[in-house]
Amino acid sequence: PLSGTRPRFCSGPSARWRLRATRRRTGAPPPDPPPAAAMTSLLAAEAVGAATAAARGAFNYNRANFMFDAGMRWARFNTGYGQAMGQVSQYREDIRDLTEFTVTKADTYHTVGT
Repeated sequence: PLSGTRPRFCSGPSARWRLRATRRRTGAPPPDPPPAAAMTSLLAAEAVGAATAAARGAFNYNRANFMFDAGMRWARFNTGYGQAMGQVSQYREDIRDLTEFTVTKADTYHTVGT
């Protein structure tokens, strides 16, 4: 603003004084304060809204972690299952080799003994 002039609307004591003076001049009654019950319900609604927002944020955070953990758990399960299948396959191969070795040895004894 230009020097020497004040803004028309400003905060602080001078603005409140100007508002009171305008009300005195015009005869307008002062505004009624809000009833205590309305203020209490408004504060309760704000508290419920804040609690709801916090709960939603915690739920989404926990859900994201749960989904990540579920994917990791599934991958770990599949890896362990694959390892177990490989181990069983190796046992079967070992049994097959031992059986084949025994049969070959017996065949050799039969051939040499006859």
